[in-house]
Amino acid sequence: MGLLLLALASPYLMLIGHFIAWGTYYTFVPVHSASYRVPGTDTTVKLELWSTTSDGDSGRYLTLTSSRGSVKYNMPGFDWAHRARTSLYLAGDENLAVLGPDDDILISNELQISRAFRVPSKDWIYLGAFDFVPPAVQGHDRDLGFVPAGGQNEQKECIPTYRDQRYDFEPRNSARQNRCP
Repeated sequence: MGLLLLALASPYLMLIGHFIAWGTYYTFVPVHSASYRVPGTDTTVKLELWSTTSDGDSGRYLTLTSSRGSVKYNMPGFDWAHRARTSLYLAGDENLAVLGPDDDILISNELQISRAFRVPSKDWIYLGAFDFVPPAVQGHDRDLGFVPAGGQNEQKECIPTYRDQRYDFEPRNSARQNRCP
């Protein structure tokens, strides 16, 4: 009798195990992730794009790690699957600026995050951008990567706004376009 019950229950146990494994993977592994080590510093910037069903969570997480510690920030911005491009700048004194479609932030070398609102940006140095790139693994349609400025596959400085209007108070206003090539 016990063997019969086990035989009848085994497909359901396998199905439950599959859902547990899928839920664990979904919770602990980002859909896309890329890192970039800022030249001449001990700073690494990582962008992770997670699947999410939460209204307050965009699924776009930026982590900055250096010898001073690390800081993680949930960047606003819906639809990262189509709007992933996130530009990175050296903003003087080892401070970094991160400009995305829906959020512009400054990260100080003390790992303090603030909004980049009405901040002079003409002296910032464009380092490159996180964006979707051709796949490195066969079978994937795209991978998230960091495309450095001045590299072989360089993408020109461009900050997608996904709107026609630009505002004078936005940093790097001259680089903002409705869509980037």
